[in-house]
Amino acid sequence: MEQLFERRDDGLGLPVPVEIQDAPVMITRAYTGCSRDVTPAGIANLDWMTRCRLNTGYYEMYADQGQLEVPDVVADLVRECDRRGITLFGCLSNWRTEKHLKRELCPSNAADVALIEGQLEQFAARGCHALVFLFDDIVDSTVCHTATCAACKTAFGDLAGVQNAWIRKMAAVAAKHGITRLLACPTPYFRGWEKCCSGKLDGVAYYAKFAQGAEFATVQQYFCPFSPAEVAAAEKAGLRNFVWWQNGCYGLPGISEAVKALGLWGGAPQVAWGWYGAEWKSGEGPLTSAETLADLRSLPDRTKHVWLCAGGDLTFAVWGAYCWNPAQYAPDATERIVIEALLGPGTYEPYAALEREARTWAYRFAGDRHPLAAPGGTTQDTELAALAASATTARQQFNLIRDRTAATRPRPALLPPAPLKATLARLEGDVTLLERALDQGRTGRVGVTVTPFSTNPDGTGVRHQADLTIRGFLDAYALRYAIHEEPTGQFRRCQWHFGAGLGKRAPSYRNWYDAGFLDVEVNGVSLDTCKAEFRVDKDATGHERIVGRWDATPATVTLTFDLTKSGALVIDGAVEPKGAVEKLEVKLWCIPSAGSGDWKDLDRWLATSSREVQHTQSVKLDPATERWCLYYDRTYDVPHDKAEGPCALMFVPAQVSGVAVDLQPYVVGTRLEYPAVTRAFRLAIWDLHGLRNADALNCFRQRTAEFAADLDPAK
Repeated sequence: MEQLFERRDDGLGLPVPVEIQDAPVMITRAYTGCSRDVTPAGIANLDWMTRCRLNTGYYEMYADQGQLEVPDVVADLVRECDRRGITLFGCLSNWRTEKHLKRELCPSNAADVALIEGQLEQFAARGCHALVFLFDDIVDSTVCHTATCAACKTAFGDLAGVQNAWIRKMAAVAAKHGITRLLACPTPYFRGWEKCCSGKLDGVAYYAKFAQGAEFATVQQYFCPFSPAEVAAAEKAGLRNFVWWQNGCYGLPGISEAVKALGLWGGAPQVAWGWYGAEWKSGEGPLTSAETLADLRSLPDRTKHVWLCAGGDLTFAVWGAYCWNPAQYAPDATERIVIEALLGPGTYEPYAALEREARTWAYRFAGDRHPLAAPGGTTQDTELAALAASATTARQQFNLIRDRTAATRPRPALLPPAPLKATLARLEGDVTLLERALDQGRTGRVGVTVTPFSTNPDGTGVRHQADLTIRGFLDAYALRYAIHEEPTGQFRRCQWHFGAGLGKRAPSYRNWYDAGFLDVEVNGVSLDTCKAEFRVDKDATGHERIVGRWDATPATVTLTFDLTKSGALVIDGAVEPKGAVEKLEVKLWCIPSAGSGDWKDLDRWLATSSREVQHTQSVKLDPATERWCLYYDRTYDVPHDKAEGPCALMFVPAQVSGVAVDLQPYVVGTRLEYPAVTRAFRLAIWDLHGLRNADALNCFRQRTAEFAADLDPAK
């Protein structure tokens, strides 16, 4: 790496002669993607892939976006890739094709066969030297396709048989055109493959059939787990020609949906920051064990073909360094070489200082710890002072990086300018994020996002889905709304979902249930009988809220979501009846602190201002004296490695006529009854991520008046 990035100061900008005494260990050093055109930006991306010693990519058909024919530009891309020693695969995706079809892709359907064969032929005609078919991320109805398609049941038997039929189509086109490199992604390509897809797929039986037989002997297969034991177990079941697919940081155990792939940090990742390579630790982020590093270094013993499912300048550079010789991979040393090669000599120390500040706050902004979890009862003013210091330091360090980079003046002939500019822009973006957060903390403004609805096949109908986020200074909630629509136009909640289908996905994986935590029933009719509409409401100060509207039969219900300084998600409800209202209830569901896996030792408790009650009991609250309740688990209490922290609810006593909690061992249900004449109500929920039970209980008992004031409808 040091030789490859060395500069020759002769004024010509040419690289120094490099004496490389060893060859790359990994044969395939790939990126799951590639430039999609031959514009200057596209060519620059290919140049950077080559500079980082990546030699493989794929052009994926975006059937879900209406792309059904391989464009002529692929031939130009193949030529440019060939010039740089990059093999370009032509890539088809089962799930993307099904999104276009709005049904399952069927090898017994002549039109489907013509579509797939046509695309494969077009890839071959445009010069692609390799082909890949992806069967990842399919929906449950696809897994069960042979249960509803008699022709496929007879001809192919099961999911593996159906997918084998498509691989045969790919192999036939490849043989016709002399293509010898074929790759497929199995459906169970992840940890837990033995039983997956909502329990509908037996991975052991699947691998016993998938791509088996002499006709598939050379077909490589993606698989994400990479430890010796896990690869051996999958190979025993039938995995062949193992290719490691490195998926990104978004799949880390315990990671919040809000943080995703460390999107708040613009610097270099580590190879281990991905599926099964790191674990998320509150306050510290992704941590990699010595055992994992040993597994990464020994990977060539199991495969010499690796694919990176993430792009970017620094990511490519780190990946290329790892792939050259995994046995000698040293994360810290590699990072220093990559940073100083890209940004110039003397930039690594300020870069590392900026990283410390940015990543520390990235975890806080992502909801890694709830604001009430600050040690020693730290106030928001104290947090703001700490952020102000970090923002100042980060700005100073970035200025040092920028000045030293400018003084170095990297020469484009040696180093393409695009990665340099992109990295500097991202690093400054981290600084700007700290500065904006500081302003947000001082002003109390809230920002939200609402995605457009996506529509995917779901059994006999379709699933509509939208993602919502609402972010304050140090707290963020990620919500997801999903509803099933039958061909008749009738709506209902999706399978395994509760209530209206509005779930909370962050900061905790559970607590307020990710598959539905809320419902408003008017005359016993749920909001799942209609599809919601969401919009962003913004006031003159820039403060934003999420507004959801359900036009149900008995009444139109509007819910407005906002945040308080204490990290509560406030829900303002408005009811517009279409007839007589005889009954009005709000229902909520939570899975306190832990809920993933087959738990045998869950110990749910409910606490109020005056009592604590263990699970298996139904509890009626006295609204006048018990206006809040804390839901927690005594077995799974922070710092237990599987504990996320408790959750809480507060309501306005004068508004409710009754409150009951069904304190079950797993899902805890809460019912708030309102007088039939009620047209508006207000309540608040907390996801107390990272907070110990005792600290949460003390906090609520001591600060009831403060939290109640935030909930006062007059405000």
